[in-house]
Amino acid sequence: MNKSKALRVLRNPKLVTAGVIVTFAAAGIFTLIATRAATYGTSVEAEAGTRGGAAALATDPNASGGQAVQFKTADTQPPTGGQDPFGIKQLYPTLSGGKNWVSKWNNGKARDLTGKIDPDDPWSNTVHSDGGNFSTAGDGVLKIGGYQPRLYINDPAKQDQWRNVEITMYFNRVADDGTAWGGMVAIARTSHGTIGSDNDLCDSRGIGSRVRYDGKQDYEKETAHPASSPVQSKTIDGWNANIRNKWIGYKYVVYDLPNGNVKLETYLDQTDGANGGTWNKASEFEDNGNNIGVGGTPCKGGINPAMRLTAAPTRDGSEHGKPNIAVYFRSTGVGNNGGLLYKKGSVREIAP
Repeated sequence: MNKSKALRVLRNPKLVTAGVIVTFAAAGIFTLIATRAATYGTSVEAEAGTRGGAAALATDPNASGGQAVQFKTADTQPPTGGQDPFGIKQLYPTLSGGKNWVSKWNNGKARDLTGKIDPDDPWSNTVHSDGGNFSTAGDGVLKIGGYQPRLYINDPAKQDQWRNVEITMYFNRVADDGTAWGGMVAIARTSHGTIGSDNDLCDSRGIGSRVRYDGKQDYEKETAHPASSPVQSKTIDGWNANIRNKWIGYKYVVYDLPNGNVKLETYLDQTDGANGGTWNKASEFEDNGNNIGVGGTPCKGGINPAMRLTAAPTRDGSEHGKPNIAVYFRSTGVGNNGGLLYKKGSVREIAP
């Protein structure tokens, strides 16, 4: 993961469509050939490690809270998705120069990680975990327990924000108290637990996918932590309340659409990553700013709790002007010393 601090490029993950139409005329016959649209990542200001070619600037007035955000369209398509260092399939192409966190629990070093930054991985920390305990034997598995354990993934300098992301984690439910909303949960588009304090409610906002202990899956928008609004609770293929002691792959994909909406997708793999995993889409949801968070608790007066949480580098109400510093994993009511297990974790910026 490259993190040169000389530059800062924040990419707005909006997609821009570029089309080229070439018309050929011969003997009165016209042939129209249209290239397919090419999409690529976007840049708002300079950030370490970003590479870009010639680009045209465009402005989207639909970005976070109605702010106009400039972004640029690259002149080539991004590479296709491949495999991560664990051999797990990547569903979306990687953003050129984007951030890419990969778990380091397989480095042969046994260590307790409770309430601290991982000494072997400064991007991974449990400092703001609520009564959680964490440890690894260095064998690739993170053992988790406690009331509400949280694992945060963020720039150690708390400056470089996440944009469009593909989040991957294999999880194994072993022992817990059956709290309905506990389970395999990842939250994106947030700065909760990383900058400021718990009183900074607007920076606590985020949006997550929950594969819950009660056998349901839903999406949750935190509007002013801990207040949240769920949507689309349903049963999904490959998960139920009785599954335990089985490794299940989880992917949560979050990206902005050209119309300013935010797309959420959840995938599960039942093969423990065999041949990269067989990733079946469990659900999807498009947040249009009017269908999740409506009527929820606002983070402060005048802020719409249903606001789309885009990847824009600023957001209405943000106390610190950096609303997307963290991605974090969370559960509730987990049995101590390994009631929940993680492995093969990654968070990667994508160019959908």
